[in-house]
Amino acid sequence: MIARFEPGAEQPADVEQFFEVELAASAHDEPQAPPPTLAAVTGRLTNPQREHWEVSFWTADDGAGRMTGTGALIRLGEQNPHFAVVDVTVHPEHRRRGTGTALLRHIAAEAAEAGARLAASSTACRPSAASPATSIPASASSS
Repeated sequence: MIARFEPGAEQPADVEQFFEVELAASAHDEPQAPPPTLAAVTGRLTNPQREHWEVSFWTADDGAGRMTGTGALIRLGEQNPHFAVVDVTVHPEHRRRGTGTALLRHIAAEAAEAGARLAASSTACRPSAASPATSIPASASSS
């Protein structure tokens, strides 16, 4: 299930699960990099705004309430109203099951509904699997 994640309204255990997904993905995908800290992830969730940016967060769960993926939609404001950045992270133990695809489709549909026509996607993956910018199909808003 994909759900909007409102950091200020969530319980500490939900923020902890969000962090656990990001920590596990970081350890798997970038083992040489310093791991994220709970404080850094909490700070990004509670104060994501950059001047003129709009950021919203999403999560996926396994149906039993365990978070399996996270996502963010970053809209760059009035200067670039037709462009968005979509960031998706899936816990390594839950990959290849459609979680990332479901998050990406859901967030891309939200971006299209908000007027974005071009999105750059970012996923937690090995560096060689970078995603290019891609046009948002008209059907994304009707999914």
